Amino acid sequence: MGIFNFLKGKVKINKLEKNHENIDIICENGLNKVYYTSGKNAIKQRFSKKDGKFDGLFEKYYENGNIYRKYTYQNGCQIGKDLVFTKLIRSALDNVCKTV
Repeated sequence: MGIFNFLKGKVKINKLEKNHENIDIICENGLNKVYYTSGKNAIKQRFSKKDGKFDGLFEKYYENGNIYRKYTYQNGCQIGKDLVFTKLIRSALDNVCKTV
């Protein structure tokens, strides 16, 4: 779905800086990637959307590329465990539906 939306012009593309190779890809259906603006080719967030709502795995990263947080959405509602990764602690929190 994501590539077809891109071809139809339904994808928002943000070029971060003139000399920056990373491009944010934001769409209503499919995989989305958001990068840090530091120019270090570091991904900030990776998530999927379906019909404009978060759907599937949502991952956030530290600027050094290490995973910071993982959680799952279904039809715009956060479900399951919220995994947070820090240098000292890994925690898993159960979530009740949180709509965004």
